Amino acid sequence: MRRGIASNFNVDMSFNPTEIASMLKEYEADHNTGIDISDISNKIYDYTSGYPFFVSRICKCIDEEFGKDWTIEGVETAIKRILAENNEVFDTINKILENNKDIYNLVIKLLVPDNFVLFSYGVPEIDLADSIGIIKRKGNGSSRTIISNKIFEMFLRNYAVPIKLSKT
Repeated sequence: MRRGIASNFNVDMSFNPTEIASMLKEYEADHNTGIDISDISNKIYDYTSGYPFFVSRICKCIDEEFGKDWTIEGVETAIKRILAENNEVFDTINKILENNKDIYNLVIKLLVPDNFVLFSYGVPEIDLADSIGIIKRKGNGSSRTIISNKIFEMFLRNYAVPIKLSKT
């Protein structure tokens, strides 16, 4: 059997607030909408932790579906829209949760306040959940596992709580 050489892919693909602000500045230069770039970029980051799909989707919703409502309310409306839609990110997570009891149990643990789950590579459910971006290590040097952003947390609560209730 032939094996390839593997190396860790440690490139953070997420956007930081400065990068989100830079994108909004470019948009504002073209559209002159009066965006409060600092407030909006921080709010988008607060909900997404820079997850590229969600950053892009929020901006697309505001630009194309909500009449260019570049306000905090516009961001929150876009998030509600995203949570109510079918998309490839949520579909993938649904399939993983339905087919992997360990990942499902991990998510349930993380959704309960004050539960501590050690972030440790080599644990299959940690590795898989981390690789698809739904969890992360809390802060630098921490060993605590958390849901990676507020949108995932809201989605997972909406997904997991009805199932959990129906299983009791």
